[in-house]
Amino acid sequence: MSDITFFRSLNEPSQSANASSIALRMLDGLAFRYYWATEELREIDYNFRPTEDQMSAQELCAHLEALSKMIARLLGLELSLITDEAIDHRTKTLDYFKQTHDYLSETDLSALSLHEQFWNCFNGPLADALTHVGQLNAWRRQSGNPLPKVNFFSGKAPS
Repeated sequence: MSDITFFRSLNEPSQSANASSIALRMLDGLAFRYYWATEELREIDYNFRPTEDQMSAQELCAHLEALSKMIARLLGLELSLITDEAIDHRTKTLDYFKQTHDYLSETDLSALSLHEQFWNCFNGPLADALTHVGQLNAWRRQSGNPLPKVNFFSGKAPS
Protein backbone atom coordinates (compact mmCIF):
# COMPACT_ATOMS: atom_id res chain seq x y z
CA MET A 1 0.00 0.00 0.00
CA SER A 2 1.19 3.52 -0.84
CA ASP A 3 2.02 6.28 1.61
CA ILE A 4 -1.25 8.23 1.78
CA THR A 5 0.50 11.26 3.30
CA PHE A 6 2.16 11.78 -0.11
CA PHE A 7 -0.63 14.24 -1.00
CA ARG A 8 -0.31 16.31 2.19
CA SER A 9 1.50 18.91 0.04
CA LEU A 10 1.91 19.31 -3.70
CA ASN A 11 5.24 18.66 -5.37
CA GLU A 12 6.70 21.28 -7.68
CA PRO A 13 4.96 21.17 -11.08
CA SER A 14 6.65 19.88 -14.20
CA GLN A 15 8.61 22.39 -16.26
CA SER A 16 7.01 21.04 -19.46
CA ALA A 17 3.41 20.94 -20.55
CA ASN A 18 2.39 17.72 -22.26
CA ALA A 19 -0.44 15.20 -21.87
CA SER A 20 1.29 13.36 -19.03
CA SER A 21 2.39 16.41 -17.03
CA ILE A 22 -1.03 18.06 -17.32
CA ALA A 23 -2.87 14.87 -16.30
CA LEU A 24 -0.39 14.41 -13.43
CA ARG A 25 -0.90 17.93 -12.11
CA MET A 26 -4.68 17.66 -12.34
CA LEU A 27 -4.58 14.36 -10.49
CA ASP A 28 -2.20 15.70 -7.83
CA GLY A 29 -4.37 18.78 -7.31
CA LEU A 30 -7.44 16.59 -6.90
CA ALA A 31 -5.65 14.22 -4.50
CA PHE A 32 -4.29 17.16 -2.47
CA ARG A 33 -7.77 18.65 -2.15
CA TYR A 34 -9.25 15.24 -1.30
CA TYR A 35 -6.55 14.61 1.32
CA TRP A 36 -7.48 17.81 3.16
CA ALA A 37 -11.25 17.47 2.65
CA THR A 38 -11.10 14.09 4.40
CA GLU A 39 -8.38 14.80 6.98
CA GLU A 40 -9.59 14.31 10.56
CA LEU A 41 -13.20 13.71 9.66
CA ARG A 42 -15.25 12.61 12.65
CA GLU A 43 -18.07 10.09 12.67
CA ILE A 44 -20.56 12.96 12.81
CA ASP A 45 -18.93 14.41 9.66
CA TYR A 46 -19.12 11.09 7.79
CA ASN A 47 -22.79 10.70 8.67
CA PHE A 48 -23.72 14.30 7.80
CA ARG A 49 -25.99 14.98 4.84
CA PRO A 50 -27.44 18.47 4.24
CA THR A 51 -30.80 17.11 3.09
CA GLU A 52 -32.39 13.69 2.93
CA ASP A 53 -31.96 13.42 -0.84
CA GLN A 54 -28.21 14.22 -0.85
CA MET A 55 -25.34 11.81 -0.28
CA SER A 56 -23.73 11.72 3.14
CA ALA A 57 -20.01 12.43 3.40
CA GLN A 58 -19.48 8.66 3.80
CA GLU A 59 -21.39 8.02 0.57
CA LEU A 60 -19.40 10.75 -1.17
CA CYS A 61 -16.17 9.07 -0.04
CA ALA A 62 -17.37 5.72 -1.45
CA HIS A 63 -18.26 7.44 -4.74
CA LEU A 64 -14.86 9.16 -4.86
CA GLU A 65 -13.16 5.79 -4.38
CA ALA A 66 -15.04 4.50 -7.45
CA LEU A 67 -14.07 7.64 -9.40
CA SER A 68 -10.39 7.20 -8.45
CA LYS A 69 -10.48 3.72 -10.01
CA MET A 70 -12.23 5.02 -13.13
CA ILE A 71 -9.64 7.80 -13.57
CA ALA A 72 -6.82 5.25 -13.43
CA ARG A 73 -8.55 2.94 -15.90
CA LEU A 74 -9.26 5.72 -18.41
CA LEU A 75 -5.59 6.75 -18.29
CA GLY A 76 -4.52 3.17 -19.05
CA LEU A 77 -3.52 1.90 -15.60
CA GLU A 78 -4.31 -1.52 -14.13
CA LEU A 79 -4.60 -0.70 -10.42
CA SER A 80 -3.54 -3.00 -7.64
CA LEU A 81 -6.90 -3.06 -5.90
CA ILE A 82 -7.23 -3.15 -2.13
CA THR A 83 -9.69 -5.88 -1.20
CA ASP A 84 -9.36 -5.65 2.58
CA GLU A 85 -12.79 -4.47 3.78
CA ALA A 86 -11.22 -3.11 6.98
CA ILE A 87 -9.43 -0.40 5.01
CA ASP A 88 -11.53 2.76 4.71
CA HIS A 89 -12.54 4.60 1.55
CA ARG A 90 -10.13 7.47 2.24
CA THR A 91 -7.10 5.21 2.46
CA LYS A 92 -8.10 3.25 -0.64
CA THR A 93 -8.80 6.39 -2.66
CA LEU A 94 -5.49 8.03 -1.73
CA ASP A 95 -3.69 4.78 -2.53
CA TYR A 96 -5.34 4.63 -5.96
CA PHE A 97 -4.42 8.28 -6.57
CA LYS A 98 -0.81 7.50 -5.61
CA GLN A 99 -0.69 4.48 -7.94
CA THR A 100 -2.02 6.70 -10.73
CA HIS A 101 0.49 9.44 -9.84
CA ASP A 102 3.36 6.93 -10.09
CA TYR A 103 2.05 5.63 -13.41
CA LEU A 104 1.69 9.13 -14.90
CA SER A 105 5.17 10.06 -13.65
CA GLU A 106 6.63 7.23 -15.75
CA THR A 107 4.28 7.16 -18.76
CA ASP A 108 4.23 9.27 -21.91
CA LEU A 109 0.50 9.45 -22.52
CA SER A 110 1.03 11.12 -25.89
CA ALA A 111 2.67 7.89 -27.12
CA LEU A 112 -0.39 5.83 -26.19
CA SER A 113 -3.60 5.59 -28.17
CA LEU A 114 -5.70 7.00 -25.34
CA HIS A 115 -7.01 10.09 -27.06
CA GLU A 116 -10.74 9.56 -26.40
CA GLN A 117 -10.23 8.02 -22.95
CA PHE A 118 -7.89 10.88 -21.96
CA TRP A 119 -10.51 13.55 -22.69
CA ASN A 120 -13.30 11.41 -21.23
CA CYS A 121 -11.26 11.18 -18.03
CA PHE A 122 -11.10 14.99 -17.77
CA ASN A 123 -14.75 15.55 -18.76
CA GLY A 124 -16.13 12.75 -16.62
CA PRO A 125 -14.64 11.31 -13.43
CA LEU A 126 -11.97 13.95 -12.83
CA ALA A 127 -14.44 16.85 -13.07
CA ASP A 128 -17.00 14.89 -11.07
CA ALA A 129 -14.43 14.12 -8.36
CA LEU A 130 -13.53 17.80 -8.01
CA THR A 131 -17.21 18.61 -7.56
CA HIS A 132 -17.60 15.97 -4.86
CA VAL A 133 -14.48 17.08 -3.00
CA GLY A 134 -16.04 20.55 -2.89
CA GLN A 135 -19.18 18.97 -1.44
CA LEU A 136 -17.10 17.21 1.23
CA ASN A 137 -15.61 20.56 2.19
CA ALA A 138 -19.06 22.13 2.44
CA TRP A 139 -20.51 19.19 4.37
CA ARG A 140 -17.71 19.24 6.95
CA ARG A 141 -18.16 23.00 7.48
CA GLN A 142 -21.90 22.47 7.96
CA SER A 143 -21.27 19.69 10.48
CA GLY A 144 -18.98 22.00 12.49
CA ASN A 145 -15.56 20.74 11.37
CA PRO A 146 -14.06 23.34 8.98
CA LEU A 147 -10.92 22.64 7.00
CA PRO A 148 -7.51 23.43 8.44
CA LYS A 149 -5.81 26.51 6.95
CA VAL A 150 -4.48 24.91 3.77
CA ASN A 151 -3.08 27.04 0.93
CA PHE A 152 -4.72 25.49 -2.12
CA PHE A 153 -2.97 27.89 -4.51
CA SER A 154 0.56 26.99 -3.44
CA GLY A 155 -0.25 23.41 -2.45
CA LYS A 156 1.19 23.86 1.03
CA ALA A 157 0.03 22.03 4.13
CA PRO A 158 -0.83 24.05 7.23
CA SER A 159 2.21 24.97 9.30
